[in-house]
Parts: sequence; C-alpha cells; structure tokens
Amino acid sequence: MTSWSRWYSFNRTTIKKLKSKLENRVGVYSIRRIKKNGNPKPLNRISRKDKFGILHYGETTNLFDRLTHFVGKCDGGEYPHSAAWTYIEYFSRTRWFEKGLMEFRWKFCKNEKMARTEEGNLLRGYRKKFMDSPPLNSSG
Repeated sequence: MTSWSRWYSFNRTTIKKLKSKLENRVGVYSIRRIKKNGNPKPLNRISRKDKFGILHYGETTNLFDRLTHFVGKCDGGEYPHSAAWTYIEYFSRTRWFEKGLMEFRWKFCKNEKMARTEEGNLLRGYRKKFMDSPPLNSSG
C-alpha cells in the first residue's frame, strides 16, 4: 500500500485532471472540510474536536468513478453514493457546509480486500478517537 496523496480541491475539474492517475485504481479516500483560507475546519465530535475536519472515509475499486459519483450526486446528478446523499439531504443547504470547501486525498491499495480492510481500520480508529463516525459515513 502506498502513502496518502496530497489534498486536492474537491470539484469536477480537479477530478477530471486526475483521471489518468485514478481511473481503475483500487484504494481508499478521505474527504475533509476546509476554511476559505485552505486550512482544515475542525469538527466537534462526541469526545473531542477533530482538528483535521474529516467528513468521510471510503474505499473503491475505481477511485476516479467513485469521486466523480460523489461530486456528480452533489451537483444534482443520479449517481450512487451514500455519503453524497447524506451531504445533500442533511448538510448542503446549511452554512456549515459551504459548497467548494471540501478536499479529498487517496491511498492506493493492491486489491479490493486490502482497500476494505484499510477503510475499516480508518473508521475504527476514528471512532475510537472521537467516539463518533465521520459525519458523511452512514454505515460502518
């Protein structure tokens, strides 16, 4: 498994530019909330504040498609992505989630089983630290 990529602005244009790097690649991804100055926007969780502003952890066999589906669903398309549905249903109409103030990063995995294991580890670690799940993770 590789290390995390750098953070990228979460929008359709950025994802398109990364298509050749992400298409058909297995991995995990993370989405975070940021301030207008680009720094992470902390989130209050049950046991303490998440200073990195993590909104979601996910895994996939095609990082390009999965991230495109998230953005597409948020832009009103008919794409299957539960975290995007949660975002639209509960947060998109609030000032708490200003559109355009999210970033994503990824980590490649050798296969689907490793990606699922890594996502599970990320979610368990988050829950252990904050006694809570990232806000856009609806299952786990």
